[in-house]
Amino acid sequence: MLSCIDRRTPHTRPDCSVLVVLLLLGAIINGYSHAAQAMENYHLDGRFWAPFPGTPALAGEIEQQGGRTKSYEFIDEEAMIVFNATYTVLPGRFAPDQVQSALHYYVQGQARVQKGVAKVTKSIELAGSPGVEFVLTYSIQGIEFKKYAIVVYAGACFYSWAVQDIPGHSTISAYDLFRAHVARFRVD
Repeated sequence: MLSCIDRRTPHTRPDCSVLVVLLLLGAIINGYSHAAQAMENYHLDGRFWAPFPGTPALAGEIEQQGGRTKSYEFIDEEAMIVFNATYTVLPGRFAPDQVQSALHYYVQGQARVQKGVAKVTKSIELAGSPGVEFVLTYSIQGIEFKKYAIVVYAGACFYSWAVQDIPGHSTISAYDLFRAHVARFRVD
């Protein structure tokens, strides 16, 4: 077993710093990141399935006005990519002729919260439930972020899954990851 601590002195062995640099360079050259690895589907709260490159953590839960929102995320720091899955339980149901408008309001609400611009790219149907795919562009302290997402309305709930990156800084394209894995998103 290689040890970087010289047992005779409290100093790090000089050859260990070279080893650490070589290991880090190897990781960078090989493009190591969680996002580049195989994605797994995670069953969240017994409600829906979303793909993540590692175990998602609870990002937050809010209860207000008779509804509840719960969010999970996985941050790939190496690739500078964020994966997020959220569901919102509403206090009531939308009438069938109101669902498309409600989905568009959901998307615009995301844009308002982030002070960004959202564009619905297509309407979809997932196992009989209506939804939309959208792109949200926003900035934080002058840094642009891009979020590719799907949101579906089913059983008085909004379910969403998103991949976001920092264009020009992330080492993997959130768009490519979203396109490659969006078909794995499912609602029970």
